[in-house]
Amino acid sequence: MAIKQTAISYYGLNYVEHAERDFEEMKAHGCTTVILAVTEFDFNFWRPNIPKIVDAAHKLGLRVLLDPWGIGKYFGGEQVSKYLQNNIENRQVSALTGEGLDALKEAIAATLLGDAAGTELWITQERHVAALSAVEGHLERALGLAASGELDLVSLELQDALTALGQMTGRHHVAEEALASIFAAFCVGK
Repeated sequence: MAIKQTAISYYGLNYVEHAERDFEEMKAHGCTTVILAVTEFDFNFWRPNIPKIVDAAHKLGLRVLLDPWGIGKYFGGEQVSKYLQNNIENRQVSALTGEGLDALKEAIAATLLGDAAGTELWITQERHVAALSAVEGHLERALGLAASGELDLVSLELQDALTALGQMTGRHHVAEEALASIFAAFCVGK
């Protein structure tokens, strides 16, 4: 199988003129794709430049992939997530009914990507793809079980979804932490 794309990950989005020179050098070395590793800090501080940097890459004929690196504090080394603190209207989302999910997606795209919202977003690590596929399967089964009234089984699927998500984020005991929090706050079975 022939390699169809040659990509370089580009981190530290700051100045458009520097990115343009870097992209020209990438193109000269045969690259066809640039993966923009964008942190939450970049979104908050350099947001106006991100669509301009995407445009600069496109003008040179480079394909652009946005990698939301460290968004929501799921990757070590990043500062505390400010997104939900600064966008309180997007805090209430129901995984069960989907209520608020479309508004959240639109708000994230508008807030974080601006005019670059049409750019493709890829998950680039196979481990993350597998974990997210497992999460999706568990959530779909949970929705089906909830619709049929089997609420006790819904919680098991949600636990499995949390465990799968923990495999991606490195927090392997998310389900246990959630249950411990629930049991600590409520008197159950007494």
